[in-house]
Amino acid sequence: AASDVYKRQTLQSSGKQYYGDGYVKIYNNTDHMLYADGVALMESKFVTTQKFDYTPDIMSTHMTVQAVYVIPGSGTDHPVAPGESFILCDTGIDHRIANPNSFDLSRADYEWYDESSVPAHLDIDSPTVPNLDKWYCYTKSFWVLHNRGFRGFAIARIPIEKEKFLTENLYTYSYVMVLPAGTFPMEQTAYKVPNEWIIDAVNTSVQSEYVWNVTAPSLDRGWTHCGTIDHDKTRYFKSVRRKMFYLTRDGRRVLKDTNDSSADFNTECVPSLIEQQHTAIDANGTKAETETYDGVEVKS
Repeated sequence: AASDVYKRQTLQSSGKQYYGDGYVKIYNNTDHMLYADGVALMESKFVTTQKFDYTPDIMSTHMTVQAVYVIPGSGTDHPVAPGESFILCDTGIDHRIANPNSFDLSRADYEWYDESSVPAHLDIDSPTVPNLDKWYCYTKSFWVLHNRGFRGFAIARIPIEKEKFLTENLYTYSYVMVLPAGTFPMEQTAYKVPNEWIIDAVNTSVQSEYVWNVTAPSLDRGWTHCGTIDHDKTRYFKSVRRKMFYLTRDGRRVLKDTNDSSADFNTECVPSLIEQQHTAIDANGTKAETETYDGVEVKS
């Protein structure tokens, strides 16, 4: 299950937004060994803040995505023990060098790297963190997690090869955009992922802008957020973190996972990596002092 989704970015001391330190933490919430090989990280094409009648409507059976990055491996290369987690990040470097208010991602497990065709926006390929296998992304430069929420995110196991997926799961849809200037019929393409392939999904938004979920209720009946209003100035240095359900006798955390993000996640949390590394929690450089299980419950 996704346990910590950090996409709000840090701020530099000047107050300017810093990019590249987004990450997703994925946690083995079972009592047995799992393998991360082949797990895909995906971002929704549709947004939670604007609803259209997409035709054909496939949401009851598929999630429509615009980014698919897959963990490489033969099947047993990346074991994840019960209660352990791994990090997928934007850029796997020590971001404190460029921004002292950020934190170290040079030991993350994987990064998403994009060969940009936009000279002014080139990605950084970390020498210490292996790359995810990029199956598809909409951008011609590099992908960053939507820092105001607005989209759904999911992890999946895709049981077919990349080329077969790209050939068989292209989704062409139409909708009507009604604006003051007139009514405009639209047609776009994205990729569709069957719901049964999806391990976990979370819809994210902003409280004041939320309209609907971009996944079927079977994947997520609720939604979570960082920021109560659009462009919320307090949204930086924040993540959503899955609530701790209980501790087992041997000290393993079991996280809450009811497929209802409204109930399963704590909002407006200090990201777990910032807590663990005791790095900045604001643009002034105030250091994190407290470590928690889930952004709320303090580790004893």
